[in-house]
Amino acid sequence: MKTPKISIAMATYNGGKYISEQLESLAKQTIAPYELVVCDDGSTDATVSIVEDFAERAPFPVRIYVNDENLGYADNFLGAASRCAGDWIAFCDQDDVWLPRKIEILSKKLREASSAELMWIAHTSLVSDEKLNLTGARWPDIPRDAHKSRSTHYGFFGCVGFSTVFNARLAKSIDHSLRPRMYWPIFNGPPGHDLWIGILANAMGDMAFVSEPLAIWRRHGRSATGTPTRTSILDGARRSMIATDPEHYIFSGDMAAETSSCFKKIAQSSCDPLISSRASEAAARFQILSENLTLRGALYRKTGHVDRAAICWKLIYRNAYFGKAFHSLGAKSFVKDMLFAFGGLYLLRRLASAGSPTHD
Repeated sequence: MKTPKISIAMATYNGGKYISEQLESLAKQTIAPYELVVCDDGSTDATVSIVEDFAERAPFPVRIYVNDENLGYADNFLGAASRCAGDWIAFCDQDDVWLPRKIEILSKKLREASSAELMWIAHTSLVSDEKLNLTGARWPDIPRDAHKSRSTHYGFFGCVGFSTVFNARLAKSIDHSLRPRMYWPIFNGPPGHDLWIGILANAMGDMAFVSEPLAIWRRHGRSATGTPTRTSILDGARRSMIATDPEHYIFSGDMAAETSSCFKKIAQSSCDPLISSRASEAAARFQILSENLTLRGALYRKTGHVDRAAICWKLIYRNAYFGKAFHSLGAKSFVKDMLFAFGGLYLLRRLASAGSPTHD
């Protein structure tokens, strides 16, 4: 495989406090990026002038665009990606730091990829405080290198954008105005650029994972996202196991239905035959996921064990728990739903409550 051309897509907005350190880390890469494309979303601080000064001395081309109106971070990132000329695109936050060998290692991974189907790579990153003191945490924390085939992840699979690189076809062969616009509470709006690219990559081709840390994720008071921790993940899993709110599943089913509709539109509009064909397949898979989630919401609305059991049998008949990973609810959901249907979840909740600390 020829040397991959990796473009960097950076979205900026009032990032003057930290952006210089990020830019310097890009300049210190052992293999230079193909280019840096910066889209600014109407900064009122020195962000643009800092990038312009850097562009004059950068060891690679730097192109700067200033939006006429504020787009929000997701559309700003996708706009930057659509302007990239490389074969591969890496999202770059304005306040993080790349480790020197990031592009070198990703380039090597791309050259060695055993499949021409590869669409996306994610790598481990280190977490730091505002002053770049490492906390000892890693996010994402990828335990081992791996290569996964198309559609072997859950439909809504994604990863934080700063820790990924993706095939430029996902930016150039797809009209991103067609992506879901439904309000997702986790994003305080439509799905973010990184989740959307992850959804596309999973639907369109293979995904790879690199366990070596290649960037530092700086966390500070102005960060757009919180910092996941192992404790919060475990606590979240516990709360998820005992939660019985049907509206969560109904809403998730609606999200999957909207995403299915989006993929249908992509299939009809893309001029890339591969993208069009696989978007059509993804639309069908998301429709199955929507039906599974909606049925699950109906289960948790029922009060009688007979009605609950009937829905469980429908889900089992649909192979909703152990079917293809893309639209499977999974073994944990199977256990939870069976407990709920036959009254065992009440005992599980009591046990979980008994194990929680009490306060006077």
